[in-house]
Amino acid sequence: MNWGKGIMIGMACFMAFIITLVTILMRQKIDLVTDNYYVKELDYNNTFSAQSNYLKSGETIEASVSNDTLVIVVPEVFRGAPITGYLFRPNNSGNDLKWTSEPSGRIAVPVGKLPKGVYELTISGKCNGKPFEVREELTW
Repeated sequence: MNWGKGIMIGMACFMAFIITLVTILMRQKIDLVTDNYYVKELDYNNTFSAQSNYLKSGETIEASVSNDTLVIVVPEVFRGAPITGYLFRPNNSGNDLKWTSEPSGRIAVPVGKLPKGVYELTISGKCNGKPFEVREELTW
């Protein structure tokens, strides 16, 4: 076998690899982060001020996963109004979870049926009459 045949076989293998890769990637289902992306972007100033209000409070909301339950520890400062939680799975919107609860010292959310992986937890509510929001990445 000479160099010409080897180069042609190498190019054919590379082209077959690229075509296979493109075919596999085109069949993947890709969800948007949110359906109304542009409306959320216009509302970003409110989100930014809510996150600033959380930081100014000086307290932290702690979230952890243990025994297939998401446990959220809420300090006294954030217990004035109902708290909304949103568990967001970036690669599959079917695994998202949203809830509202009256604030107490601990909030337990069962997450045993959700697949393991990376989630973004967003907790929002009111602190001293002002909206607050905190985002945290969770992995279990």
